[in-house]
Amino acid sequence: MIEHIFNKYLFYRDGSEGLKQSVLNAAENYQADQNRHLFRAGEDKQRVYFVGNGAIRVYVTGHSGRNVTLYRVEPGQLCPINLRAALSQEGVLASADGVDALEAATISISDFRNLVANHADFRTFVIESITSRFDDVITQVAEITTRSVDYRIERYFEKHLANADGAGVLHVTNEDIATEIGATREVVNRKLRVLEQAGIVELGRGRIHIIAADKFSRIK
Repeated sequence: MIEHIFNKYLFYRDGSEGLKQSVLNAAENYQADQNRHLFRAGEDKQRVYFVGNGAIRVYVTGHSGRNVTLYRVEPGQLCPINLRAALSQEGVLASADGVDALEAATISISDFRNLVANHADFRTFVIESITSRFDDVITQVAEITTRSVDYRIERYFEKHLANADGAGVLHVTNEDIATEIGATREVVNRKLRVLEQAGIVELGRGRIHIIAADKFSRIK
């Protein structure tokens, strides 16, 4: 039953019965394996994604071919770039992939626009979703352009430490880190080896064991 996905969204939990029924009538279930492409920058025929499990990584690709993550869309959140394309009926400005095994609900652009037009509480949630994530994008751009790679790597660990398993291991690749912080994999490899030599992390294939997070230097 697709309703369990929408129960993670505030607009649905607190919404009227009319809104709930309209959403369920319009929604389709969507499931994808890890790293499945959801949409590409410039595409104009899209559906709106509502994440139930897993996450969506939204990123831009530079002229060099390197991807830079703008933000992640978690359960209960909407993607502002996806929303902008749906509301404007223009192409999306970035690309998106599923993270881990993605379970989501999707709604067509026409049905989504009808929901926005006919339900004020849904419309408010959409507007707040767009404006709240704008700050995340600005922060990410500012860090990439003004902060050192050392600082951005440490910020990455701070942000994702809660995702570590019980042994303090993050199941992530160096490429994943490079993509999110806007650096090359070679630079990230070099910086991680320095942290390993300092006894702060232990590196493995597709895994990083955080041994002493309190020893990060907090380089600005």
